[in-house]
This record gives sequence, structure tokens and C-alpha cells, in this order.
Amino acid sequence: MAMRTMKRRNDNDGDEQKTKPALDNRRNSLAAAIEAESERELVVREKELSFQQFKLDSEMNQRELDRVERQVEREHQILMA
Repeated sequence: MAMRTMKRRNDNDGDEQKTKPALDNRRNSLAAAIEAESERELVVREKELSFQQFKLDSEMNQRELDRVERQVEREHQILMA
């Protein structure tokens, strides 16, 4: 009887060892998923910022063109007067 008890204890220890790697694998998998999601969010944020920078640059260029156009129009009006 004592032999069976020892054997069961040894078997239970083996089960605990089997579940530990599974738990570690789930943790690692979850950590990898979180990391991948974070990387995707960073890429999306980077693209959004890049687009906003492009829009800002475009607006600044358009304002400069408008300013030059108004200046040329004023000079033309002065010459015509």
C-alpha cells in the first residue's frame, strides 16, 4: 500500500510538471500577442502622425502659394493704376 501511495505522489508531481510548461506556454503566447498588438498600434500611430505631418506641410505650402499669388495680384493692380 505504501508503494502505491508513493507512486501516486510521484505521478502527481509529473502532472504538475506537465501543467507548468502549458501555463508558461500560455503566458508566453499571451505576452507575444500583447507585444504584436502593441507593435501594430505603434505602426498605426506612426502612419497617422506621418499623414498629419503631410497635411500640415501641404497646408503650409498652399498658404505660401496663396500669399505669393496675392502679392503678384497687388503688384499687377499697382502697375495697372
